Amino acid sequence: MIQQFFIFRQKKLKRDFQFQFSVPHEEFFLSPEAEVEINGLWFHHEAPRGLIIYFHGNADNLARWGQYSVDFLACGYEIAMIDYRTFGKSTGKLSEEAFYDDARAFYDYAMTRHPRGKTIIYGRSLGSAIATQLASVVKADQLILETPFFNMPELIAHYLPLISDKVSWSFNFPSHQYIQKVDAPITIFHGTEDEIVPYEEGRKFVDLLGEKVAFITIEKGKHKNLRDFPLFHTELERVLNQ
Repeated sequence: MIQQFFIFRQKKLKRDFQFQFSVPHEEFFLSPEAEVEINGLWFHHEAPRGLIIYFHGNADNLARWGQYSVDFLACGYEIAMIDYRTFGKSTGKLSEEAFYDDARAFYDYAMTRHPRGKTIIYGRSLGSAIATQLASVVKADQLILETPFFNMPELIAHYLPLISDKVSWSFNFPSHQYIQKVDAPITIFHGTEDEIVPYEEGRKFVDLLGEKVAFITIEKGKHKNLRDFPLFHTELERVLNQ
């Protein structure tokens, strides 16, 4: 229970809530298992270069995260994203396996209506763990991670060093293991002043994989503001158009 309190900051939405965005979009629901609904949004582009399958961070819901679609639409990509169980309109019980199972169901759905071009899996913060696991078992042209952590026990140990070894964690998110099974090119964005997931967490992947990871440092970037830096947009467009 302490781990769920530490990790998740979700906000619920009523089933009839109407999303309001300035760009073309549609809402969809998936049912990966009985009595579970996963809510998602699909943002359209007139002439897409490909699709970005996006996994968001640990807080709020799609009403917030949908706003980030404009960054990817500007690069010529459609973008699809889901709310995790207990987030927004999504229902079901949270578990680490449920994150992975729902991500695979989302990927399979996206492939049935894929626009022409590339398939890119993108994960931000908590979503980086889910994106990495998915990319280790499906085909994608790229894996892009924004402010990722190596694994959850090590991240928690950074904040709670006195109790981290004394607690049995139900959410481990071992991205350091899954990322070694990813065949696609990998790019990581991380800010040097990240106050939530320390910059050193992202650098661990470089230590692990070396030149297999393209690591992009955003000087003075924090956890929630990388898109405020012109370098982020310049490098994002470059990576997406490789």
